[in-house]
Amino acid sequence: MASDSRTRPLIEGALMAALTVAITLFSVYAPIIGLVTLFFVPIPLIILQVRHGLRITLVAVVATALLTIAFMGLANGLLIGGGLWLMALSYGFAVRRKLGALASYAITAAATTVGAVATWAGTLLIMGEDSVAQAGASLTEAIKEFIRVNGARLTPDQIDLLQRQTSVATDWAHKYVLAMLIGSALFMALIVYLAAGWVLPRVGITVPRFPPFARWQLPLMPILLVWAVGLIVLSGAGRFPQLARFVPVASNLYSLCTIAFIIEGLAVAYFFLTAVKVPPVLRVVLVLLLMINMVTARLAMWFGIFDYLFDYRRLRAKPAN
Repeated sequence: MASDSRTRPLIEGALMAALTVAITLFSVYAPIIGLVTLFFVPIPLIILQVRHGLRITLVAVVATALLTIAFMGLANGLLIGGGLWLMALSYGFAVRRKLGALASYAITAAATTVGAVATWAGTLLIMGEDSVAQAGASLTEAIKEFIRVNGARLTPDQIDLLQRQTSVATDWAHKYVLAMLIGSALFMALIVYLAAGWVLPRVGITVPRFPPFARWQLPLMPILLVWAVGLIVLSGAGRFPQLARFVPVASNLYSLCTIAFIIEGLAVAYFFLTAVKVPPVLRVVLVLLLMINMVTARLAMWFGIFDYLFDYRRLRAKPAN
């Protein structure tokens, strides 16, 4: 019995590592559905850590990393798996310690962000491979191939529009690479958190649930301070040349804070749509329409900013149970 109790965690760790690698490979090489299964990559390692602790999970993560790199190469393996492996460790730690939903997500999101930025910087510095530049080059080649195949059916204006939009997208990606990395890491952590919240109870693991979207409250004061500093730098760079060196970082932080305010504003909108009993599906559609329209998204941003001052939903006065 004692021998079995010692070997069982190792066997389960090996199985979870193999399952993680299998899901990763399927996510990369399976069309369309692979984008969905990518969010389930960390879950086997999360289950392993909750059941057997950090030491066994670290061994499984090392095995997972070696196998993933063996199949996909060093750069691709680290870019795809780096943030996900840290996410699994941090989320497993939070669930094992029985932390609340927001604390669990904060720890998971922070670890995922660190993993994403460190992996990108590591592959850039050590291997000289910029994933953002590679993505931009791939997009440019794809558009060129599309024009080559379909050029006869396109007008010169349409071809010119495609080329200009591709150039703008590539330039935008380089300018806001930090915001893209952090934003995508935060979004990935959120989706994985929700996916794990669906899977883990089915294997007997209790996890704290997120509050409803209508009651989401972001830490607006620190976000507002960073946003204000970014705005000051961007506005004053033209008049004060010494601020020019800070413009790239300021523009990235300003963009991230703007997105945070938009999310807060959309939560306010969803709250009032719920209050007037708009059907759930229509609520989601309306919020998505608000988000994708430039004018309404800007309006949502200001509602998010002023929610800190006016507390439209009275959540600070009457916190949710």
